[in-house]
Amino acid sequence: MSGRARLIADGMTSKEVASVTGLSPETIRSYRKIIMQKLDVHNVAQLTQAVIRFRLVRKTATERSPAAERSEEPEMAAAL
Repeated sequence: MSGRARLIADGMTSKEVASVTGLSPETIRSYRKIIMQKLDVHNVAQLTQAVIRFRLVRKTATERSPAAERSEEPEMAAAL
């Protein structure tokens, strides 16, 4: 998953991601729309559920476990 996609998946607003990346909020909204299409979700609540379900957000070092990382769904992560 790209850095921008990860920021979006982490729940940052388009304005926040734009500020961090130097891109326009409209560009970030476009990226979010593409991600939602790839995951076949239709609103931000469904996007959040998909991110949790497919473990698309990196955990902090204290939250990581080798077993959890091995169980990631590579086909979903590869889609992004």
